[in-house]
Amino acid sequence: MNPALVPLKKYSISPKYIEIQRLAPYDVRGTDVPVVLDKMIHDIDILLFLVNSEVKNIDANGISILTDSIDIANARIRFKNGTIANLTSSRVAQDHVRKTKIFQQDLYITIDFLLGFKRDIPVLDRRT
Repeated sequence: MNPALVPLKKYSISPKYIEIQRLAPYDVRGTDVPVVLDKMIHDIDILLFLVNSEVKNIDANGISILTDSIDIANARIRFKNGTIANLTSSRVAQDHVRKTKIFQQDLYITIDFLLGFKRDIPVLDRRT
């Protein structure tokens, strides 16, 4: 399990919508494969950990900007339990971004994987 996900154990996770971003400035490393295989694949693993359901359908697109391969990709994944996820990966961004946002009934959780594991996950909860 990714260490950034460990604090999620104290919550009952039942997401309705998940947004995951993994953006990075251009680096020649990894450009021999599409950004989906270089970067997004890791976020798909996180998504499948968070959503306990089979995939219903996937809408995806990608474009080439600097290489002969896909440099920016977006996927909208719908699960049979109703959860919707939007994943974006880019290797032509200005800054590094690695964020996951989880929305569910009465709860919003955001994880910034670049901030390290020095603090708990910020949570907005209508019940508190």
